[in-house]
Amino acid sequence: MTRIFFATSTILALVAGLLFPASSRAQGRPAWVTPPVVSPLVEYRQFDSALAGGPVSYHVYLPAAYAAQPERLFPVVYWLHGSGTPTEGIPTVAARFHQAIAEGRIPPLIVVFPNGLPYGMWCDAKSGLQPVESVLVHELVPQVDGAFRTFAERRGRVIDGFSMGGYGAARVGVRFSGMFAAFSMLGAGPLQLDLLEDRPGLQPIELRRRILDEVYGGDPTFFAAQSPSTLAGAFLASLQRQPPRIRQVIGTLDFTLQGNRDFHARLTQLGIAHEKIEVPGVGHVVPGLMEALGDRFWAYYRDAFRSLDPQGFASHDYSGNWYAPANSGWGLAIQSYGDQVLVLGFVYDGGDPTWFFLQERWSAPDVLQGAAWRRTNPGGWGTPQFTPADQRDALIGTLRLEFTARNALEMSGTVGGRPVRASLVRLE
Repeated sequence: MTRIFFATSTILALVAGLLFPASSRAQGRPAWVTPPVVSPLVEYRQFDSALAGGPVSYHVYLPAAYAAQPERLFPVVYWLHGSGTPTEGIPTVAARFHQAIAEGRIPPLIVVFPNGLPYGMWCDAKSGLQPVESVLVHELVPQVDGAFRTFAERRGRVIDGFSMGGYGAARVGVRFSGMFAAFSMLGAGPLQLDLLEDRPGLQPIELRRRILDEVYGGDPTFFAAQSPSTLAGAFLASLQRQPPRIRQVIGTLDFTLQGNRDFHARLTQLGIAHEKIEVPGVGHVVPGLMEALGDRFWAYYRDAFRSLDPQGFASHDYSGNWYAPANSGWGLAIQSYGDQVLVLGFVYDGGDPTWFFLQERWSAPDVLQGAAWRRTNPGGWGTPQFTPADQRDALIGTLRLEFTARNALEMSGTVGGRPVRASLVRLE
């Protein structure tokens, strides 16, 4: 939950009135439609919800590869917002994902930003007026799979969120572990079993009482039953059958730190495998967590979606023989195995061919780049004098292979001191 401070109870009442308009509360009409957010590659969508009784809005980030590769399927991250406003963090989070994709830290993926209402808590309200969880799971996910080219299966979905959204990601991730391959919680809260407990640094008690009334029907027992800690115990058996990849990230200056430590202890007690990361010197802010963790933050998504692409970042298996139609003096033999790729190639330009090899991991989506080596042996391959121990590898250049289609690639770099640039196709 986003930390909010108020100078007086009068100001609190005024702000709460803006967040929960009297007419909306009286008529039972939550704010299911938000204004659109203007941000690069972010689209604004609505769908008709039977559960909400009208239109529901959401935003979606589509990577540049979505338009460039019209036959490709994409994994999806469902990003649940914190309390206060459903849209404020969308530009920042979308930009961070876009940058990570551009830098090759994660494969191209879709990020969906659902509308969970300002204080919807990502669960179904006891009153029935705010079925936030059900709208998300039973309506929005099928809507996204029908509207976009997604991997419409468990291994193609991750649910993540910050603050109230981290609380929601944990709840939904545990309850619907058969739908999401992984869930991540950043600065998650409230994780305590008593929403009204007296603990330093928590949100103002007046706001917590209002949330308890609006969402949980004023019932502390109902609130405790919705807690990720409670649900983790109830759904332990299903988690063991299909364990999701669980990540918990919390800054040491975050006011939800103790609740996160308690939840970590609860998961450990239950024997539920998870990754817990405490980030020194960071408070209740998403950019701070992302920056402090660096590539470790993005490794979570790489690992979560690994089963979609055992080759690493490659969207296809590019193994095979490749040649340049415009120049028969260029050739490659490519073999993918695991997340590594072995490239054997030659460059022939009027004299003897220059043979080389490249053994690397995928460095970015559909891009392989690294050092080119020549391997020699005094006896020569296949001769009686050949001795593997006498092999010598010499660095002779660098190469970059960008696969622009399943059967086409652009090669550039230098080999044997000569510039290399060619368009190759796969021999089929």
